[in-house]
Amino acid sequence: MTWSRFRAAEVKASYGFVLSVISWIPCAAATVLAYRNYDPILGQIIYGSTGRFVPVFVGCVLLSMAAAATAFALGWSSVLHPRNERPRQAWFGFFLGGGVLTINLILMVTFYMIRLERPM
Repeated sequence: MTWSRFRAAEVKASYGFVLSVISWIPCAAATVLAYRNYDPILGQIIYGSTGRFVPVFVGCVLLSMAAAATAFALGWSSVLHPRNERPRQAWFGFFLGGGVLTINLILMVTFYMIRLERPM
């Protein structure tokens, strides 16, 4: 694929749509990880100091944020283009990418506010 073909608005809309859908997978994984380690009695997310919870959680969030930000930018750049034949895909990529970005930011802020490292 050449870069001149990628300049087309409908190609950007399609890629934005696909990336926005893909960005939900690591976002859901990070949400499940945080929910699984949440202790409602303490009101904190508990994890071990020698485990892999933090790198996996942060990796899932960053991977999801990268895909969602790219989908958001591709949707934004193609949504009002006059020759765009797929405006619904562009809007979907734009809004879903923005929503996933917001959810990931909430996940990260929540994690850093209510985390409790258990010494091992």
